[in-house]
Amino acid sequence: MPRLSPDEMRRLIRECLEAEAHHVELPDDVEGRFTARVQPAADGPSYDFNLAVRTITRDTRHAGVWVHRLKIQATGLEGVRHLDALLGINVFGGEPVVTSFDVARHIPVTGESNNIQFPEAMIYEARDVGRIVEHVKDNGEPVAAVPGMLLTPFLLGLLPTAPLSPDPGAVVPPPVSFRTYRARVRSPKFADSVLRLHQNRCAACGVGLDIVEAAHIVPHALTGDDAVENGICLCPNHHTAFDLIDLVAFSPDRRIWVNAAKLKVLERAGDQTHGMVIVLSYLWPTLSAVAVDQAARLEHRFARQTEDPEEWQPRSEMKF
Repeated sequence: MPRLSPDEMRRLIRECLEAEAHHVELPDDVEGRFTARVQPAADGPSYDFNLAVRTITRDTRHAGVWVHRLKIQATGLEGVRHLDALLGINVFGGEPVVTSFDVARHIPVTGESNNIQFPEAMIYEARDVGRIVEHVKDNGEPVAAVPGMLLTPFLLGLLPTAPLSPDPGAVVPPPVSFRTYRARVRSPKFADSVLRLHQNRCAACGVGLDIVEAAHIVPHALTGDDAVENGICLCPNHHTAFDLIDLVAFSPDRRIWVNAAKLKVLERAGDQTHGMVIVLSYLWPTLSAVAVDQAARLEHRFARQTEDPEEWQPRSEMKF
């Protein structure tokens, strides 16, 4: 789970804010502290939010050891005296998720550790159920995981702490439901094109049976890439292993890899892991060949998934 590039970070922030806003203004540089101007409704006021957003990464303290803990690094905030929100962001299973932390605990920077850790489970709960999930850490710090499409309603919930713009006397809009949000627009032709490209068979195991699905190699939320070259046909099991839980990865040479470190953690869970081992046992050593060049996109995704190479092993070297 590598850091987002500046362009990826800006695109994600904009996409999340625009899901429940009429108009959004962002500066070109969102790597430090910046001001986001959000107008929720066409006939309503705009609001300025003073934000710092950092990439969510895995808290890996020992190479090759997979842990159920994520973090952000609150760097580059020395001298900052005020923020409306300190946030983390990344893409999980193709969907952006945002975390929010207690600004008062981290601003101003005190010189202590700038790693802010939190449990991974809250990210997936927020993504899967489509609502804001709250957690209190052992040190008493509250953390919130927010589905990316709910970022604007979440920030509006910070009012009146956040400054208003341009009219300080404007009426705050009524609360927005945290249970519904506008879906992102994706190409309706993408799935059909990808399935045809792979002849309606899973590229990782060969199963057909009209149950296969079109998955994005590079997450759509990062680039908006709906080209057929960015698609791969997978059965539901291997789609889940690849896109939702990062247990399977595909290298540019089309070899299939398994996160062996994560699998060891899952094995400690007991009987519930048996089904996943069966799913992995059906994986081919390599993806099926296709008539388009996918190497660059596979390389981009592979780098995102395999930041710690010691966690991963080629499927061809694993026995189940």
